[in-house]
Amino acid sequence: MANIVLTDIIHQKSAQRSVALMQLNIDANAEVFTIIDRRNMLPIYSGLRPQGGTAKVMLPQEYATAAYCIVGIIDNDQQFNCKFIDGIIAELVDANVVDMSQ
Repeated sequence: MANIVLTDIIHQKSAQRSVALMQLNIDANAEVFTIIDRRNMLPIYSGLRPQGGTAKVMLPQEYATAAYCIVGIIDNDQQFNCKFIDGIIAELVDANVVDMSQ
């Protein structure tokens, strides 16, 4: 069996890969959050509120160049009104170095 050199794979992995990072500080009374694309009203991402209250979501790069996002928080027991914010722009980051820990 011949030795295989993986230089191409290693080189590609270290190349910068720009993505949009949405960092959300979610209210303690919310249990669920959602991100919606305002151009077509389709959900991009939905998830549970993390223990620490800060959620990080990586999105395609286009969400860091224009205000395409609507972000909402919801509580499951319907004690509070849901809250939505329109016109959110994510931060442009390098996916290879971003810290996704909550």
